[in-house]
Amino acid sequence: MDISPVTNPLNDPENPDRQRVIVKDDYLWKSCCLVVDKRVVVFTSQFIITLMIITFSLYQLAQKNTCEHQQFYSSLITMLIGIFLPSPRVK
Repeated sequence: MDISPVTNPLNDPENPDRQRVIVKDDYLWKSCCLVVDKRVVVFTSQFIITLMIITFSLYQLAQKNTCEHQQFYSSLITMLIGIFLPSPRVK
């Protein structure tokens, strides 16, 4: 969608909050029958895939009896937790 300078809310002199307006066309995926927010789709798909991997790993940890077989699944869970936890920052 191309926004002309006349209809662009950032250039509208009547708009007192010009800096706060965000054009959301970059965040939308449009299909023939629906419009979805790209960020929601990406987050939801990543969350579902991660949840499936963690569930599978926990099941395998419960089923395996020896440490040699459990190493891969425990390291996989640890890696996924490390990816999703934010790194500490000094303020």
